[in-house]
Amino acid sequence: RRLCRRLTGLGVEGNVAELGCYRGDTSWQLNVLMPDRKLYLFDTFEGFDSRDIQKEEEYGCSFAKKGDFSDTSETAVLNRLPFPGRAVIRFLMPSVL
Repeated sequence: RRLCRRLTGLGVEGNVAELGCYRGDTSWQLNVLMPDRKLYLFDTFEGFDSRDIQKEEEYGCSFAKKGDFSDTSETAVLNRLPFPGRAVIRFLMPSVL
């Protein structure tokens, strides 16, 4: 919140992007605090990819499971936003770390 207010207060121009929005908690705040900016939301809306989980397990850095964070959708996120017309959804393809 402080960063959004500071950027606005300093007159920093430009759009906003969020990589991995899940259910839109942060998306909602960005949309409320910066309603005049276009908000780009990047996500797969499919949860963790099994190939990524396998790599993370090899590195010993995750307890994620296939399907974690899949209980969402672009419609669910957009429906939470007070200014959904300012949001642009960009689907990400699952990748392997």
